[in-house]
Amino acid sequence: MNPTKPPHRRRVVISYALSVAAALFIMLNWHEMGDTAFARLFGDAYASYALYKSHPGGRLACNRCNVYDGGAGGFVKMR
Repeated sequence: MNPTKPPHRRRVVISYALSVAAALFIMLNWHEMGDTAFARLFGDAYASYALYKSHPGGRLACNRCNVYDGGAGGFVKMR
């Protein structure tokens, strides 16, 4: 490959798309972990966050689950 030749456009687009997807994944999960931390801070000792949960048979229960008691905390949102 010639070092002065610019990279292929397809490679640039794929690299950009993968970077955006990774950043979005990280930001969403960071936000959800923050929701769980606030629920614990405001009184729910059993609040938890899971990226994936399934029923015993293998069926999807939820994706990006915040599990907490809405009555135990303050202003945290329910999912």
